[in-house]
Amino acid sequence: MDLEQLAAELRAEIVYAVSKTGGHLSSSLGLVELTVALHHVFNNPDDKIIWDVGHQSEAMNNAGFFNANLIVILNDNKQVSLPTSTLDGPATPVGALSGALSKLQPSPKFRQL
Repeated sequence: MDLEQLAAELRAEIVYAVSKTGGHLSSSLGLVELTVALHHVFNNPDDKIIWDVGHQSEAMNNAGFFNANLIVILNDNKQVSLPTSTLDGPATPVGALSGALSKLQPSPKFRQL
């Protein structure tokens, strides 16, 4: 099947479903091409695709404990909810993804890239 046609059909289905049930239209439409591309490049279900919301981070935190190759696609929408506020002030982000990114971000090689 033509990938552009598949993406168009998925978008039409999303618009139809959201018109009946309500929900987040733009975020769903924005992921159509990414989803089609991931399924085209990878061999699902052998290659696992895990969708995770950054402020929940339930799948990413668990993935940090496995010794496996992992590709992470980050969406920098400038709406990161961490660190979380508490009564005592901001809480330090926790989890495997937060730890890995905290080490990576100050890296001169990463900054240069």
